[in-house]
Amino acid sequence: MAMDKFRHLSEGELKEIAVNEPGAVVQVLTDLMLHKVPLAGIGNRDKQELLAVIVGVEELGRHLLLACLSSGCESSADILAKEGVRFSAQHNELCVQFVAGMARRIRHEGREVFQLPLPADLLCLQRRSIHRVTAPQTNPPHCRLQISDSNALDSTALDISISGVSLSYQSDEPIFIIGQILYGCRLAVPGVGEFVVSLHVRNQVRLTLAGGKRVWRIGCEFVDASSAIERELQRYIIKIERGEQARK
Repeated sequence: MAMDKFRHLSEGELKEIAVNEPGAVVQVLTDLMLHKVPLAGIGNRDKQELLAVIVGVEELGRHLLLACLSSGCESSADILAKEGVRFSAQHNELCVQFVAGMARRIRHEGREVFQLPLPADLLCLQRRSIHRVTAPQTNPPHCRLQISDSNALDSTALDISISGVSLSYQSDEPIFIIGQILYGCRLAVPGVGEFVVSLHVRNQVRLTLAGGKRVWRIGCEFVDASSAIERELQRYIIKIERGEQARK
């Protein structure tokens, strides 16, 4: 199993945890199922992407049940049945990754799902501690996400560090895929300036904010940010922390 293909960060940024004891594998996958954590998948041959969620973990039968979240379920079915898929999910500060075996369609609780063998092992990558601050509710950083050459989306920062930023955006359905890289995004940091950055989408979840507003949150890593950008972000972080200390 070529788990090294999953690594996107340098060894210095990651703490690697291998999970290969059957009970532990079941426990991790069950946790992903209970929290309805989306799995981002990519085909082994044609690299087509799909989004799924675990709806069953059969420990005795050694099977995993997945429901497709992507549009174009027929295409996803073909990828799962013929190629196997490499899956990645972000949960509790861990990136859980595994290679899926070939799947087949079955009926489960009144709907069509995909049944595939439980993975023999998982690779859990944990980001080492990186200092980040919660963005202020008044006048937070904003980022214009470049979806395509002619389409952009405005988002608001929830927290920020020199290595990445968490952003919220409004949409009925998720727009981004875990692992996707967004080029040419414009990050506007109050009192500091505007930077053109590339963002690597690491995780995506649905949140309910105060007042009941529903938004999507994406955790993004800066791709090859310059040392000048890192210095300016560090200056902003120090400014926010000093403001917090003064209020306390």
